Amino acid sequence: MDSIKIQYSSFGVTAFPIILILGGIVGPIVLDVMSIDAIHRGKTGAIYFLIGMTLIALILLPFIYLSIESFIAFAKNQPAIELTPEYYIDNIEKVKVSWKDISNIWTLTLQSSFLKITVVDNSVIYNQTKSAIWKFVFWINAWNGGILSINLSLLRGKNADIINLIKNYDQTVTKNLTAVT
Repeated sequence: MDSIKIQYSSFGVTAFPIILILGGIVGPIVLDVMSIDAIHRGKTGAIYFLIGMTLIALILLPFIYLSIESFIAFAKNQPAIELTPEYYIDNIEKVKVSWKDISNIWTLTLQSSFLKITVVDNSVIYNQTKSAIWKFVFWINAWNGGILSINLSLLRGKNADIINLIKNYDQTVTKNLTAVT
């Protein structure tokens, strides 16, 4: 069985960081400055707004970091995802998962669509990263049921085609593994 590489979307890796930086950093900074000005003018309620905007900016920092890393990988022509007979390799989140450890592949649609992968044991993912940022990202992802979560706008191709490709590959690998044992 051949390996498959899923490439980054040129639009996704350029637009996503810009949107996150403007909305996640510049926006809260401007609102923080406005809050500080209001506090100096005696409006004490603005302190809560200042705290809230600062927290939003801090929570979004790991995702901004992720989008910038994705852009760099795209510029180096590295694939976003690699499917091999042994592993699902996620170069965005920097993890490698054996097909037998994957329990579900699905999509979650909020304002964007996400490729979600649920594993049998989340420690398989947590143990692969030393970065506190990635541990935080995986922890947030696990709240939505799938510890691995990739915004499909970062991947080249139609969302349904990408999901079907990965699911079909998983089924073929699983069937081959079952036939061998």
